[in-house]
Amino acid sequence: MVIIFFDKTKLTYHIELPEKTTSAPSVNGIVADSKAKVYINNSSKLQGSTTERTTVVKVTAEDGTVNEK
Repeated sequence: MVIIFFDKTKLTYHIELPEKTTSAPSVNGIVADSKAKVYINNSSKLQGSTTERTTVVKVTAEDGTVNEK
């Protein structure tokens, strides 16, 4: 699934998965600046606590500034 409406200033996305989805999707990211780093903690479950159902994407700029989405 591609988020075609991605906005680098937006901190939260709520994506509704197709009804017959049976496993948590894997999220990937590409940084716009080659000196930045992206860290992704993919969700582990479709059912369960909010933490288990949430994927966190953290981007660290070259200067160490962190933006977590």
